[in-house]
Amino acid sequence: MFAIADNAREAGQTHWGDLLDIARLGVYWFWFRLVWKYSRNVGLRVWSFMLAPPRGRLVAMALS
Repeated sequence: MFAIADNAREAGQTHWGDLLDIARLGVYWFWFRLVWKYSRNVGLRVWSFMLAPPRGRLVAMALS
């Protein structure tokens, strides 16, 4: 989604790029909710670290 939003901005369609960024934040939010909800039910706590990659992407996106 990031590449498509960036291409939209380069083509002069800044509103579409912004809309795709908002949709990407919605996907991250949905993913965080699922991981947060089901991480307590996991026997092996290793699986609760599935949250780490999206969190890193979210921080990187916020800093850019």
